[in-house]
Amino acid sequence: MAATLIVLVPAARAALGVTAWQVGLATGALAVVSGVSFAIHRWLGPGRSFQRLELLRTWTAYSVGPVLLVAAQDGQSWFWVWFMVAVAFSASGGTRYHLLGVIAVPLLAGTALLMLYGDVAGFIVSALVSAVSVHAFITYRPVFARYAALLDRERHLRTVLVKERARVAQQRLARDLHDGLGADLTALVWQARGLQDQAFGETERQRLGSIAQEFRETLSHLRRAVVMLRRQDDHG
Repeated sequence: MAATLIVLVPAARAALGVTAWQVGLATGALAVVSGVSFAIHRWLGPGRSFQRLELLRTWTAYSVGPVLLVAAQDGQSWFWVWFMVAVAFSASGGTRYHLLGVIAVPLLAGTALLMLYGDVAGFIVSALVSAVSVHAFITYRPVFARYAALLDRERHLRTVLVKERARVAQQRLARDLHDGLGADLTALVWQARGLQDQAFGETERQRLGSIAQEFRETLSHLRRAVVMLRRQDDHG
């Protein structure tokens, strides 16, 4: 996140009123929770444990900016932008528990500023940030939901298109085998039979008969393959 890179600069930290330890502790907590959530998802799948950890990860992401803001004792700090970005990222799949975090985290930060440092302006700003964030969360959540639905629809159509292309290619292959190679083999069978009838020696007639039989067997295998292709197309 760009905010993390900015606060890594000593001059920027000094201007914002935070220390490297405070920044590292806040972002480290988010990294640990995110890592555990990823590991749970990878090992156990999207079960209840993962859902709870994912909610905790989102709340932690909400809290990084406000925590640094309280540490800086400045309720009008740009760290509110950090909070707003976290809200924007969670709006796509947010639930009422995420919305509760959007409401609670700024108000808790504002209350801490008011109780610890008497920062009335900071408390007012936190209340305004909470209201704006709730409005944005509720407004853009359906937009993100529709966007996700469109992405799912696109993936479904791509899958259907791939299957349809495979089906058309399979039909073309079956038709080419039947009309092309099948017709050629049939012609060869009849030619071999004609040559067999015209042959004078018994040995030649036997060889031509064997060739004709091989052609017939090959034609039979080809017809079975065509039938299987057409059955797969009907079931597909």
